[in-house]
Amino acid sequence: MNDSSTLSQLAELALVAIVGLVLFTALGIFAAHRTHTYPRRRASYRHPSLYFTGRGTGNVEAESLIESTYRIDYQFSGDVLVKIELIETATGNSDTILLKSGSGTAGFRVQHAGHHRLHIEPLQEETSWELSIQPVGQASVRG
Repeated sequence: MNDSSTLSQLAELALVAIVGLVLFTALGIFAAHRTHTYPRRRASYRHPSLYFTGRGTGNVEAESLIESTYRIDYQFSGDVLVKIELIETATGNSDTILLKSGSGTAGFRVQHAGHHRLHIEPLQEETSWELSIQPVGQASVRG
């Protein structure tokens, strides 16, 4: 009776040790996974195209633009001249990135990454507009 009780206690102890080892290993793997920094693709590869439509003067949020060169495809109704300014939300600094009529493609450069807004201002208020913006180049990193 004494031998079977000791054997039973050893089996329980072995089971507890195995469960503890499995939990210790699993928690170690989880902790290593959480603290490991994986290489990420450059933001320009993930940055989606932005598409806007509207009529008359207005502001649209251009989300968080990265420092890069962008292509803007535009289409304005009629032959009305339209001015588009890129405004840095944090500083209020603005640059005129487009002063055109009709439809076409142009380029512009974002100098400082961050949240931006576009101010669209046609000469005639009833003018409708469509814009598509996508990154075409990553800014070089200076070291």
